[in-house]
Amino acid sequence: MRATSAAAAAVAAALSVLLLLSFAASGSGNQDVVGDGWEYFCFDNNTGGCSNTDPVSTQGGYVPMGGGTDVDSAFHWMVERSGHGRFLVLRCNDRDNLYNSYVYGLDRVISASTLVVNTTKAADDPALIDIVKKASAIFFAGGDQSMYVERWNGTALLAVVRSLVGVVPMGGTSAGMAVLPQYVNTAESPNGAMSDVVLRNPYDRTVTLGTGYLDVPLFHNTITDMHFYQRNRFGRLLVFLARLLKDFMPANEPVIRGIACDEQSALLVDPASAVATLANTPTADPGACYFVLATRSPQTVCEPLIPLSMPATLVYRISRRDPSQSFDLRAWRPLGPDGTTTYNITVDAGKLLSTQPNGEIY
Repeated sequence: MRATSAAAAAVAAALSVLLLLSFAASGSGNQDVVGDGWEYFCFDNNTGGCSNTDPVSTQGGYVPMGGGTDVDSAFHWMVERSGHGRFLVLRCNDRDNLYNSYVYGLDRVISASTLVVNTTKAADDPALIDIVKKASAIFFAGGDQSMYVERWNGTALLAVVRSLVGVVPMGGTSAGMAVLPQYVNTAESPNGAMSDVVLRNPYDRTVTLGTGYLDVPLFHNTITDMHFYQRNRFGRLLVFLARLLKDFMPANEPVIRGIACDEQSALLVDPASAVATLANTPTADPGACYFVLATRSPQTVCEPLIPLSMPATLVYRISRRDPSQSFDLRAWRPLGPDGTTTYNITVDAGKLLSTQPNGEIY
């Protein structure tokens, strides 16, 4: 029985390689490959780009995007840093390949492709890994980050993506933004963490946190959140920060950072300068990103079934309506003119109190 299984696995692997070779030779505008538990869709507008393997000069860079309508300028920025090369979108359990025509139509690239990887076994397929190794830019689509974590963690796919961190531009929207930093809201509960619920009980079953997925260097000691204003997520972000300080971080690390973006908003992060620059769609409202610094404190009350309390937590906000639209991630301070929007949020028995005019939270 074992020999039969091994033979079947060898045949499946050989078929995957043959499919990929057949795909590379076909040269059509839309090229698809179906492997065991994965699918690959590539678009090159009949230029032969899908079979192109020429070296491309790339620059690293990171694009956390808050979900909703995609930010065109963020994709332009990634394409520039990719050397107009092979732009690859990664997905899990979703056959949507609309990014291919979007990216290709937005800017000149060798090819625009989508790789859908549905199983842990598929994420170790050598033919699939060969596709990812050739990518000049990688973008994690939105969806459900629990699938990224559950199905890809510990696989060859995640290992090769990690090897490209800092080498090629890399980003993600919504769930794709969630998996970029050191700490991840793994979203293992079907309903997701809601601010009003988890503020009353920071150990509610919907609070599921993990670490060590991509761990982009500039997002070390950081967790992200997205759809921030639209889904009223400030409360849950503060719960995440309090839980990480208490349950995950060593005692000699006194602070934890949160980065959150509204829908239709993104950050363009240059690794060399560590500067994050805001990018929005024309209709983004309020179109902000937030940088939150929480400090370990004996005044924090973070216990099961007890509403969260936290002393003043420092918040920086950048948006089109604010004086500053860029932020230094190393110095952890906004750049630009005076008058940057800075305020504090205190949590008192599950209620958020803000120093902004009229107690505004966002």
